[in-house]
Amino acid sequence: MVTAESALALERTGPLVAPVTLLIGGLAFGALLALAAHQRVRVRYPALLPELTVVAVLAALHLLFFWQPYRSEARVPKGGGDLASFFYPMHAFAAREVQDGRLPYWNPHLFSGAPHLANFQTATLYPPNLVAYLLARPFEYAALEQLALLHYLLVSWGVYLLARALGIGRPGAVLAGAICAYSGFFVAHLGHYSMLATASWMPLVYAAIVASVRRASWLAALGGALALTCAVLGGHQPILLMSLTLAVALAGFELWRRHWCAEAGHGLRELVRPGWDLRSLRDGVARIRRCSPLWGDVRRLAFIAVAALLLSLPVLGPSFELTGRTIRGSLSYRDASSFSVEPTALLHLVTPTVFGSNPTDYWGPFSNTEIWGYAGVLTLFLAALGALALRSRTRMFWVVVAALGLLYVVGPFAALHGWVYAFLPGFDRVRAAGRAYMFVNLALALLAGFGLQALMRDAGGRTVRERLLLARGVWVLGATLVFVLAVPVPLMAARILGVNDPGNRPVIALDNLLLLALWLALGLGVLLAIWRGALRGGALLVAVFAVVLLDLFAATAPFNPTTSRLLGGFQHPESIAFLRERQAQDGPFRIEVLTPRWQPNLALLAGLDDIGGLFDPLAPAQYERYRAAAVADRSSAAYHDLNARFIIGDDELSPPAGYREAFRAPDGIVIWEAPEWRPRAWLEGADAAVAVTVTSSAALEIVVPEGAAGRLVVSQADYPGWRATVDGRETPVETYDGALQAITLPADARVVELRFAPNRFGVWLVLALGGVLCWLAVAAYQGRRAWQGRRQRVSSEAPEEGATV
Repeated sequence: MVTAESALALERTGPLVAPVTLLIGGLAFGALLALAAHQRVRVRYPALLPELTVVAVLAALHLLFFWQPYRSEARVPKGGGDLASFFYPMHAFAAREVQDGRLPYWNPHLFSGAPHLANFQTATLYPPNLVAYLLARPFEYAALEQLALLHYLLVSWGVYLLARALGIGRPGAVLAGAICAYSGFFVAHLGHYSMLATASWMPLVYAAIVASVRRASWLAALGGALALTCAVLGGHQPILLMSLTLAVALAGFELWRRHWCAEAGHGLRELVRPGWDLRSLRDGVARIRRCSPLWGDVRRLAFIAVAALLLSLPVLGPSFELTGRTIRGSLSYRDASSFSVEPTALLHLVTPTVFGSNPTDYWGPFSNTEIWGYAGVLTLFLAALGALALRSRTRMFWVVVAALGLLYVVGPFAALHGWVYAFLPGFDRVRAAGRAYMFVNLALALLAGFGLQALMRDAGGRTVRERLLLARGVWVLGATLVFVLAVPVPLMAARILGVNDPGNRPVIALDNLLLLALWLALGLGVLLAIWRGALRGGALLVAVFAVVLLDLFAATAPFNPTTSRLLGGFQHPESIAFLRERQAQDGPFRIEVLTPRWQPNLALLAGLDDIGGLFDPLAPAQYERYRAAAVADRSSAAYHDLNARFIIGDDELSPPAGYREAFRAPDGIVIWEAPEWRPRAWLEGADAAVAVTVTSSAALEIVVPEGAAGRLVVSQADYPGWRATVDGRETPVETYDGALQAITLPADARVVELRFAPNRFGVWLVLALGGVLCWLAVAAYQGRRAWQGRRQRVSSEAPEEGATV
């Protein structure tokens, strides 16, 4: 059995991955490349070697970017952020439950008990999490670091496949994958694990949408259904909502791009014309169905959506039930527009560290983990070249995505954010407009891929438009370089000389301007060489990759690694041992935390029980209102009913009135005991004691004295899904004082059992099983059709008997 003691927070003191593991992995992949390079394999599978080479290149870039955590004791992210304080305790708890053979339906350790699986951001059933829960014994912080970093590989591969589906060549697609994965949005949100998990799968979803339409590929639709399921299970509602909005727009665009025809147009007009009836509806549908490829593409896109919905129901079902009960049922526009990008913060697009180089030294407006979107100065130039080099509806679509994304990230400083908040369903519950930088960075990366494709054409193969753009690009970069060196650099240098303070903010600005000049100069040199025909083929690729990625990596790679302690707030062994000893001796009780030295979610990691926890927007609102009123008066009956026995403070705080010191730890933590406190359960209006045994995270057994009757009150947050049996007979669970639980006992009651399971969870599982069977049936049917088609092609290509070969 995995216990809370085995999951205490330990700081990593060595590399995240052992060198021998990297060596073995490299040798194994090298052998696979050698096999793919064999002549017979290359003849039979010509695309295998190039695609494996792409995987190797993107993996190598990943190791180069994250070399500090992979090859040293540097930890991520700097400052710890939500990855350490929120996600680590949550996933350590879930791992213990899974390793003990249970799904974590209920979290008994925070907020006097709260639904766990229904809490969308816990991502309990997210497949990579489940694999990690089973393999990491115990689940330490290093396991969560590895999970987070591996998602960057997933992003780069997903964007690569999307770029290939859009028609970008391999070199441009590889560049797009690297730019997007290590751009400002993804790097800044390393600590927001659920956001990273959801966002990482969406490029694969977009690639599946494009491929299922352009290539009529059922294989893409099958993969897209799985990718979308993983994105949903990843656990971040706002990013999922934004990403699905783009997915719908992309699906509509791809259908329009491929299938718009006069017949379909007439059919749509029949459907929307005034005064339509069933006959016009039938005629309109018939006209649309005459475009038979359109109907097939719609079926594939619908399959992606429906299959993903069915497969996600075990999480979506309980989450929908919780959504209407959370403290964030809706947001005012002021709250929804918080963490928008102020226009001055758009300087990040060209001077990435002008307001600070990491999450802990930032001095600009809001937090740079929310409003950072740097994708590289030279990426902007390549993206402009890709957008203008060839008139293409696909390129214009991504230009529009980038433009709308920039208008949205500035929140209340432009009208778009307000319109989306007012008129698009679900966006009235979404804040942090700056997170739309995800789509800005994605669009810029894809357009940069198109730009590299234009540069790779030989001088004789370039169109007049491309040659003109190349020449103008040289002049634009040159003029920008001259301006930067002639105006802002001297101004900042004069400011520094006047202040005589090497640590002031003009120094930071000057550093950014000089780096900007460096990248402009390098880019100008490469572009000039391409213009004159001195760079071609492989040399051109190496030069462009080197300059673009050095520009990007220099700004974003140092953002997160740190050698500082991230888990110090969890490491209070003496205090934890004292509380566990009292718990074993006196039965279950809860604590309240007042000191910032104690991580708010430490109870979840250590197996203790807390009346609160780190702020969680998905916490039930009913209990939060009760707790807020109770802690305002710790002498009130409502506070006593919370089963709060100890308050965790420190030697710089004074105890609440009437509390006495129970324990003082060497690290400065002080534990005060309440003058009076109620047990976990009691008989209302009676002095008879009851015995409470916590049998699991989602079950209690309560033994009441013989002959007891009346109302049994249980100090546990009330929530639908709790079921009670009294001596084996099911009894309803009532609400006590608006937030806790109560059970009416008959006169002969002896043993009360309480157990939690999400409502209708069995129904959601059955529907998810139906989704699995549907996916397998479509895969088998389409696989059989593909096999038959291949056999027919082989037989038709075989020489006739007696023919000369």
